[in-house]
Amino acid sequence: MAKSDINLQSAFYMEPEEIVKYFESKKCKISFDWHEVYEDAHAKAFTVAKMTNADLLKDTHDMLTKAIKEGWSSSHFKREAGELFAKKGWTGHKEVVNPKTNETQTVELGTPRRIKQIFNCNMRSAYAVGRYKQQLEDVDFAPYFQYQCILDGKTR
Repeated sequence: MAKSDINLQSAFYMEPEEIVKYFESKKCKISFDWHEVYEDAHAKAFTVAKMTNADLLKDTHDMLTKAIKEGWSSSHFKREAGELFAKKGWTGHKEVVNPKTNETQTVELGTPRRIKQIFNCNMRSAYAVGRYKQQLEDVDFAPYFQYQCILDGKTR
């Protein structure tokens, strides 16, 4: 492709096919604790800790898929998810019974902070997978990766 044939402005708004494909391939998995869907399983399953309603989990997955396809901002997702969670009663802090221990504990459900976390974690992991697949396409040309972290105090 000649340099003049590339329209970067329109390419910027193209649907991120690899990202969408990856996120759509994740099957919903109900879990009370994020450790229940751990390591390799996270690559194949979509879960939100404490979201034990299969319909709500599917609706959340569908909403995140739409957010990826349409390039939603965090605030747009927060508004849409807030409405969905309120409608389904998945809001605030609630007393629930842990199914493994039978202990009652207070959990945080669809609060603004939690909605932001759901959005950020899922968007970042989906984009990372999409970017990784793009990088593998050039593995013959550039066979090595270098990880650089920000060192902003939030890096694990």
